[in-house]
Amino acid sequence: MVISFIGRRTRSGTVRRPGSVGLRGLRRAACGSGVAAVVGLSACGDEPATNDSTPVEVYGAGSLAVPVESLSDVVSYADQVSVVEVVSERDLSPPGGQNPEEDYVPREVTVVVGETLWRRPGAPASDDRFSMVAFGSVERPNERAPVGVVGGARLEVGESCLMALAQRKEGWGAYPMSTLELDGDRTVDEVGGQAPPPTVAPLAGKSLDEVADIVQAAKPDPLAVKYGDLPPAERWQAADRERESAGP
Repeated sequence: MVISFIGRRTRSGTVRRPGSVGLRGLRRAACGSGVAAVVGLSACGDEPATNDSTPVEVYGAGSLAVPVESLSDVVSYADQVSVVEVVSERDLSPPGGQNPEEDYVPREVTVVVGETLWRRPGAPASDDRFSMVAFGSVERPNERAPVGVVGGARLEVGESCLMALAQRKEGWGAYPMSTLELDGDRTVDEVGGQAPPPTVAPLAGKSLDEVADIVQAAKPDPLAVKYGDLPPAERWQAADRERESAGP
């Protein structure tokens, strides 16, 4: 069973879903992917554990640090799009103060960066190898259920993925909801029967050469370009402030 995080971003950047209970560890995982989100398990917390492959939806309420609505967001607020391989993982200590029913085990993965298909003009190149917090697992009676993003790659050891990368104050990491699994030199067009997130939907089912052409042709937000010297979250905030001050 795979537990999947889903949510919708409003204009203010808030993911709103009703009836959620925060999981501190999932907040850390989301932050490791560039998302400052509080995620809950109320949608499945009272269900018995099963051993089938049916995804269990995790409803969350929190704030996204950057927009995740289109490929334009990626070329506006990420720094590069690269092929990466997940080479190792390790469990992290559960967050302090975690409630007994919130048996979430966070995870750190190490990735090696291969071919880079696009880089934002003026952006630095990523480290060749780095570690980041990723979605982990939820412990249940007689079961350990992995947590992931609907339609997205979970970052399993040995997987190669197409990943948008961004440099934040904490270091390099994945741009949120912008990773696709690779099957050879092509991206997959679905994961678990689910379509990929909108940020990378135009890249799904494409060869790496096609991906490079599509990303390079994508148009960034001019205001994001204006504030390109700022980290992703601050860049978005500055662009949003200027857009709102200009009025309708």
